[in-house]
Amino acid sequence: MRLEGWGRWLTPRRDADAEVRAFERAMEHDLAELEYEEVTAEDRATFVEAVVEQEMRRALARGRFDLALRLRSYGRERVRDLFEGRSQAGG
Repeated sequence: MRLEGWGRWLTPRRDADAEVRAFERAMEHDLAELEYEEVTAEDRATFVEAVVEQEMRRALARGRFDLALRLRSYGRERVRDLFEGRSQAGG
């Protein structure tokens, strides 16, 4: 897992779109590593929610409200996709 590395992407030097895309790539990579028979959609959703919350807090601590809102939107959409059985592979 690369949780400890994600905080470095939430810096004021990048625009929010680029940071969210980098976060999405890292999240998809880590979700792919959770591909085990015993890992459920609920487990994956819990993982997404926990990581998104952590990164939102980091963004807010830096005054990046725009980024926090984009991360929250991504997290909600990704959790919904998990429960609908869709993945974001390929884009």
